[in-house]
Amino acid sequence: MPAGPPAPRPPPSTLGLPTSGPAWWVLAIFVALLTAKVSLISIQAGCTVALVVVTVGLYARDRTAGLVAVWLTWLLAPFIRRIFLLSEPLTGTEPLALAPFLVTAVIVGLEIQQVTLSKRARRMILCVAGGYAVGMPMGFVIAPPAAVFAFFAYITAAGCFVIGYREAKEARPVLSRLMIAIGPFLALYAFRQYYVVPLPEWDSVWQKAAQFETGGSPEAGRIRVWGTLNSPGTFALVMAFTTICYLTMRRLTPWAFVGLLTVLGALALTYVRSAWVGLVIALIAIVLVSRGAALKRVVPLLLLLVVLGPVVFGGSTGQAIGGRVGTFGSVGQDQSAGDRTGASLALVPFGLSRPGGVGIGQAGEATRLGGGGIRVTDNGYLSTLLQVGPFGFLLVMIALVSTYRNAWRNARRRPAGLDLLVFAVMTFFVITLLSGDAFYGFGGMIFWYFAGIAVRRYELAEVPA
Repeated sequence: MPAGPPAPRPPPSTLGLPTSGPAWWVLAIFVALLTAKVSLISIQAGCTVALVVVTVGLYARDRTAGLVAVWLTWLLAPFIRRIFLLSEPLTGTEPLALAPFLVTAVIVGLEIQQVTLSKRARRMILCVAGGYAVGMPMGFVIAPPAAVFAFFAYITAAGCFVIGYREAKEARPVLSRLMIAIGPFLALYAFRQYYVVPLPEWDSVWQKAAQFETGGSPEAGRIRVWGTLNSPGTFALVMAFTTICYLTMRRLTPWAFVGLLTVLGALALTYVRSAWVGLVIALIAIVLVSRGAALKRVVPLLLLLVVLGPVVFGGSTGQAIGGRVGTFGSVGQDQSAGDRTGASLALVPFGLSRPGGVGIGQAGEATRLGGGGIRVTDNGYLSTLLQVGPFGFLLVMIALVSTYRNAWRNARRRPAGLDLLVFAVMTFFVITLLSGDAFYGFGGMIFWYFAGIAVRRYELAEVPA
């Protein structure tokens, strides 16, 4: 029988943190001294501690403010890191790179205290945790730091399921409202990166230090923009996600339409084809699930893009974007696409032959912490399979398929508003996982956050039956 509404719990202000009196002063002085001490060792470490403290403090006073601080940390911490790089060299382990994960993990821990999950929801979280745990023994043997960090990162992302689960009754979740508000400003900074030469000093230093492979633009003398984030791929995910948030608004005002076009412009300047494809498929999916009702949003947007695109992106930029789009018609002759597909097909049998995987942390960004591994797999499903083996992969996929099925059923039942948004976002990430590990980092946080909303809304809809 489906679970009923969560049992009421104390509001965030009663989390056990003192709000006044001597205890508050003792805590405040202790935290201030700790932050100062850590800052003397490393300014990045001090900033990380400060971000965690401020976020927890905001959450204790107001849940929405605390969640806004969490998402802003993901969006702005990479930019702050670049500022610090002007005075500190890039090292293999930067404390500030850990800040978004720490902030999210702390808030997830506090959220768990505020909600009663249904048995079904708990099983889904345990499936994900169990799947990644399968890869821990081998990963810990090969490279303990990489294994511990990767497991922490993936489990923190899965923990965002709890945050979304609590927001299922809201008209719009906190994250979508935030992205609608600040997405255009992030996009404008990306325009600054692309059109104004030279790059800001902090961006130039980061481009040389990070050495990401996707920094070059098809247009000579330009870059693929990464905004305030750390790579064009991540920025493209965020811009595409923001586009979906705009298109599923209850009322698309003229100002919102301007913001939407700005975000789409920044997405185009990332030149990340996988994000373009994922967005197009997500839009097709919402048109189908809404039985054509979403066409009244999608068609005017497409027509406007056809009219304004050549005007806004004229000259060499328009030719570069057009050339990038043109590659979809010749995928078979695309060397980079062919290389990635060939590598993926070759690694699938290898991953299936390892019951416990090659070890969690042996694929993706966590490989920077040691142990070798394969840093770039260009496929999130393959990355999971390699790290945790077929059994662990199956557990994670069970949770993914179950939550996505709930999102689809919710959208079929009510193809508008939050249900349509959740279905579109999850469809986008299911597709983009084919070209990168969207389970890791901000992408993973977004996916499991909306998975939690999907599951809870499905449970609430099934209770009357």
